[in-house]
Amino acid sequence: MGSVLRSKGRRLTPPVSPAYPILSMGYGGRSLDGFLDLLKEHEVTTVADCRWMPHGRGPFGQRRLVPALNAEGVAYCWIRELGNPDYRTATIRVHDVDAGMARLDALARRGPVAMLCVCRDFAKCHTLKVADALLERGVVVRRVDDDRQEELPL
Repeated sequence: MGSVLRSKGRRLTPPVSPAYPILSMGYGGRSLDGFLDLLKEHEVTTVADCRWMPHGRGPFGQRRLVPALNAEGVAYCWIRELGNPDYRTATIRVHDVDAGMARLDALARRGPVAMLCVCRDFAKCHTLKVADALLERGVVVRRVDDDRQEELPL
């Protein structure tokens, strides 16, 4: 029998390894077109937005990002539970890993998913904590940069 996770009083079953690896991509310093090309290159079908506040004005704000993704045939899902509520400080934490895991797991069973955050430096990004939680559950996680893809743990 598997372990039981708790999130705000609810019992959650730990996700089983999804059919597809979960990719982690930061958009910092990229153009929207460059980011879309990277998604195509890795055959991503869904972007799981792991930002606490995805409502920016630039090309990666929800209002501009979602239509651009949809035009390329890529679905979008905001998973606020996997966001860092302390994003304006140096503190790195994740709001509610367990609750976000179930949503991320469901997406990854349908096709390749990329976790999205602004951080281009994975070592300084809160999605590293999400990746650690995924690895503990037996999920394959890959960090994607412009010129390489590395399977975690590194």
